[in-house]
Amino acid sequence: MKITVFVLIVLSLIVVFSIVLSVLRWQKSQRERKQKMLATLLNRSNRLLDIFQTVSGRYLPGSVKKVLVEYAFSITTQLVKDHYDARAELNHAGLVEVFDNLKLGEKGEVKMRIASQEELTSTQNTLQYLSRMLKKLAENRVIDNGSAKYHMGLLRYTHSLAYCDVLVNQAAQDLDLDKKSRALEKYRTALVALERVSSGGYAQKEIAHLKVMIDDVEKKLFQPTK
Repeated sequence: MKITVFVLIVLSLIVVFSIVLSVLRWQKSQRERKQKMLATLLNRSNRLLDIFQTVSGRYLPGSVKKVLVEYAFSITTQLVKDHYDARAELNHAGLVEVFDNLKLGEKGEVKMRIASQEELTSTQNTLQYLSRMLKKLAENRVIDNGSAKYHMGLLRYTHSLAYCDVLVNQAAQDLDLDKKSRALEKYRTALVALERVSSGGYAQKEIAHLKVMIDDVEKKLFQPTK
């Protein structure tokens, strides 16, 4: 009888130990998963803040920026709440400044145009990253599908706009060298690129401006010699 009781006690202890061990392992797994998630969120907030501070407003429309700033706020708020990293508080403060500037509107914003191939590659990679993020936010129901679709359309336009700005800059250099035919070809290439993303009505002003420049070069190139 005593042996039976002893065996039952040992078995009970083994069961309890197994349960405790399983709980501890689960808790450790949860902590590791949370730390990994927080690290991902911190890196994401770092990148978003850098984008907000460095990408020209010409390629990052205010409405897109507002949606992403609000999302970035939610990230840094969680990080600060969990006391994850001192950088989270710095990012949060930086986002406050970005948001305050955003509320002032676009009147005082200098919308710099890119001019080099290196700037184009960097800008287009950034816009593609933001577009993927908007799609993911919609899939996770952070924003609605209609909002995501609209803002992704804007980014597709500015993606092409960046390409066109580089072409226009190159065409201007060609004109300075009196290479009108080469300049005209680049203006026409830029026009085609913009017309491909004109369905949303975003590109009409730029398209009209390009047509004026094309017409001007054509007149100089094809005017009869006297």
